[in-house]
Amino acid sequence: MALFPKDVVIANWHYRVRDSYDVYLQPFARAGLCQFVSPGDSNWGEIYPDITTAVKNTGRYVADGQRTSGVIGVLDTVWNDDGETLFNATWYPVLFGVVACWQSGFSQERRFHDRFAWAFFGDDAQRLVRDIDDLRSADSDTATTPSDSSDYQFWSDPFAVHIRIAAQIDNPRRESERCTSTRGCSSAARRTCTTRWRNTTRAACNWRR
Repeated sequence: MALFPKDVVIANWHYRVRDSYDVYLQPFARAGLCQFVSPGDSNWGEIYPDITTAVKNTGRYVADGQRTSGVIGVLDTVWNDDGETLFNATWYPVLFGVVACWQSGFSQERRFHDRFAWAFFGDDAQRLVRDIDDLRSADSDTATTPSDSSDYQFWSDPFAVHIRIAAQIDNPRRESERCTSTRGCSSAARRTCTTRWRNTTRAACNWRR
């Protein structure tokens, strides 16, 4: 870091939620380098932004940056380069980033949340932010694993019911096979596995009719 020219400006980006970002900020501050705090709005790879991550990341990172020597501003970042991101859905975390920059210290999302409908839509009807809250919750429900982003759904066939039914059949069948092949498995467990297998298979047969 000592080899960096002193007129270099660092874009110091970190998008994960941390209790403190000092470990990332202080090395550049001690080196006498100017830097931008660069949180993210967590819209990449998602049908709808991960707002909870975005506001926690932005609120804490900006607050830590305000008290760090050599921080000259904020680059609040979004990523739309995969072509699947719906940017207009990102205004909530983007504007939270603006508010965090204007205010000193840690910005509380609750105050921003309560005023967002009036400031953005020109209407103080709380149903508007409740809609945002519903979308916020729905995004996490579309991920198949904790590491799976939700925009894979752009490429899934919403009418491919047989794929979901096949997945439902496969899990009980594996459990049933595991119980049958394991001597230590109780008879009650074997009956449970077999019942689940039969019930799921019956649902698949009804769907095919």
